[in-house]
Amino acid sequence: DIADYCTLECPYCYWLETTRHKQLPVDRIVSIVKEVVASGVIPAFLGTSLEPEDMAAGALINREVGNKVTNLKGEEWIPFTRQDGKLVPAEEGILIANPVLHQKLLEVILN
Repeated sequence: DIADYCTLECPYCYWLETTRHKQLPVDRIVSIVKEVVASGVIPAFLGTSLEPEDMAAGALINREVGNKVTNLKGEEWIPFTRQDGKLVPAEEGILIANPVLHQKLLEVILN
């Protein structure tokens, strides 16, 4: 868990700790990504098992304000890919943060 490795006293880790055992509805998660991360209140967002269409707007908004948006491998996050003529979800996970913090979080995820 990233909060266990984070040495930053940041609002994201506090939020993660206080919501660790709560199941948040997707519309609240999308709201967090679009408004809180983009505005800088929470410096990062890591999501897994989310529907790509629920994350697409948040990803676009965060890219527009200069945040880095990738999958959990560090590759550019895309919501869908074409497979056998059908649109299928491209990746399960998404990581959104400013470029400096994004790199630090990605190092923790990949190690």
